[in-house]
Amino acid sequence: MALKGPLKDNLVRIEPAERFKTYLKVNNFEESSKALLYVEDLIKIEEKLKISKERVFLHELLENSIINLPENPEIKRNSELEKRCNILRANLLNMEYKNMMNIEDIREKTLSEELKEINQYILGAVQVFLSLITGFVFGYYGINLIIGYLEQETKLLLGLVCSSVIFVAEMYFFIKKVR
Repeated sequence: MALKGPLKDNLVRIEPAERFKTYLKVNNFEESSKALLYVEDLIKIEEKLKISKERVFLHELLENSIINLPENPEIKRNSELEKRCNILRANLLNMEYKNMMNIEDIREKTLSEELKEINQYILGAVQVFLSLITGFVFGYYGINLIIGYLEQETKLLLGLVCSSVIFVAEMYFFIKKVR
């Protein structure tokens, strides 16, 4: 199937290929005498092909046929619409640029803001360190006072277990606070 140049009217014309012409003549279609077929003719042929016992399809017959398509009318754009579109495009590009630059996040921090942030991290680290030490002391001495005399190795092990549990809990809250 080949497409030919645009036409001035709104009708689609088909110049049937030789195979299509001979099929129409052999099967006594009334459209066989026409040099050009229109869409209405193709609809009639398609209906007759569905009724016939042969397994011939319209798209097979249309192979190597030339289709003449109508020309699309060119519509001139409204100048006011064009101006509004240009303004909207400029606004969209400006918004994209602002989002890309994200000016609020790039704002430089003052020295006092940076020191406050550093102070928070230092205090958090000191708090974790002190919690670990107190957890170890509790595990080492506190359980010894509650239960009674324990071996040195047992006291060390209990101190490490208590400080490990506290470390996991402290890290959870520290990370949650930082985020």
